[in-house]
Amino acid sequence: MTKQEIMQMGQRMRARRTQLNYTLDTLAELTGISKATLHRYETGAISSANWDKLNAIAKALATTPQYLAGSQSESDMLIAAIAGQTSGMSKEELNVYFHLLEGAKDLNLTGADVDFLLGIARKIKGNGPQQ
Repeated sequence: MTKQEIMQMGQRMRARRTQLNYTLDTLAELTGISKATLHRYETGAISSANWDKLNAIAKALATTPQYLAGSQSESDMLIAAIAGQTSGMSKEELNVYFHLLEGAKDLNLTGADVDFLLGIARKIKGNGPQQ
């Protein structure tokens, strides 16, 4: 990756993290990557991207490494994230999931909040354990 691509990756990472209302501390807890290393990624102060770390960061940010690296558009990233989240869901669960997503922005919910609420809905309906 060029220096400019690394800088753009860091900008996308920070934008996605702030969109989810995550602090660097939160992201560090979710990924197992130190806060200092995450800061270096966000500011472009790394010389090359470690793909294992980039995968962990992308997973915690409910996105794809390709989106963070700039080789995937935001709409493609959202489609991939939704497809991953909804794989194996029943029609009823999909309905609940998309209703939760509709309200998520107004309520300032994170992806983790939506997953938690979906787990509660599953437990109430008796469709499995809360996640």
